[in-house]
Order: sequence, then structure tokens, then C-alpha cells
Amino acid sequence: QNDTWQIKGIETYPEASAVIFNRWGSIVYEIENFDTPWDGITRDKAMPVATYYYVLKLNDKKGTTYSGGVSVLR
Repeated sequence: QNDTWQIKGIETYPEASAVIFNRWGSIVYEIENFDTPWDGITRDKAMPVATYYYVLKLNDKKGTTYSGGVSVLR
């Protein structure tokens, strides 16, 4: 149903960026300005079914940061 990780309203924050990590803390994907939503593929390879963790920085005047999990299901 959801083929990419999209965040409603992110276009309001054109400077927003995110880093996605695997369960061991290794970076699997980085997004600058959310110009390309993550589709669960990294370096032309489909990531395994798992929960990945993100840190989303809005890069606004308040320095707003969110974190959480996103699941890849196949």
C-alpha cells in the first residue's frame, strides 16, 4: 500500500533532512530536503524486512527534531 516513506506536510520545511539507521546503528539512507522519499532501497539493493529508525530534522528556527521507526515489509 505505501511504497515510499512519505511525511505529510514535509514540503512546509524545505530544509528538512533525515537519516535512517538499521538496528545496529549503521546509516542505511540519508535524505536532504526530502526531494526523494525513501522506498526501502539502498545502493540499488532492497533492504531486508525490518524496522529501521530515523532522526528527522526540520532545520527550522526552533531546531525541531523527531525520531521514530519505519518498517519495511515485502
